[in-house]
Amino acid sequence: MYPLRHTKCEEAIDLLLISDGEKQHYCLIKNFNKLLGQSGMPIHYCKRRLNGFMRKEALTNHKTYCNEQDAVKVDLPEPDTMLCFKNYNRSMRVPFVIYADFESCIKSLDTCQPNINESYMEKIQKHIPISFCIYVKCFDNNVYMPHMVTFTAENEDDDVGQIFVDTLEKIIKKIYNQTKFAKKMIYTKKRSESF
Repeated sequence: MYPLRHTKCEEAIDLLLISDGEKQHYCLIKNFNKLLGQSGMPIHYCKRRLNGFMRKEALTNHKTYCNEQDAVKVDLPEPDTMLCFKNYNRSMRVPFVIYADFESCIKSLDTCQPNINESYMEKIQKHIPISFCIYVKCFDNNVYMPHMVTFTAENEDDDVGQIFVDTLEKIIKKIYNQTKFAKKMIYTKKRSESF
């Protein structure tokens, strides 16, 4: 679904075009929120991009930028086709890549009823990290051998996020110390004068 035509006129009505081959029919949109699947608290929509905002001020701020841009149509690949990257000449080689992944459990949260007259986000679940995996790969295995680090919490008191950051910091310091090469600066008299 995407907008075909958009007007800045305040009295404009919203129409939905339903098409089946050559058959086309316009329907009046009485409730934009229901059309986009929002049946709870009303959302303020940008009708050019179909973005939803909880507060009217957020929509107003968005419109100042949005009205200067073209309307958006999502362009998806054809079914049963594959996208692939071909412009390898435009990519930059990096010496190290670190891949990381977390596993977490979901814990339900008890909440109270929020005030429906104010913008709010209802928290119903909390993702608690219980394990992580880090894989380090260098472009040249002779410089630094690839390796993997895994960690699984043994009890609820383990701060998996902090352990992840500490582990990552140790890995980066090890890479830095193992690959730094002391180079003396060549500082000639001519460079000294130009400096």
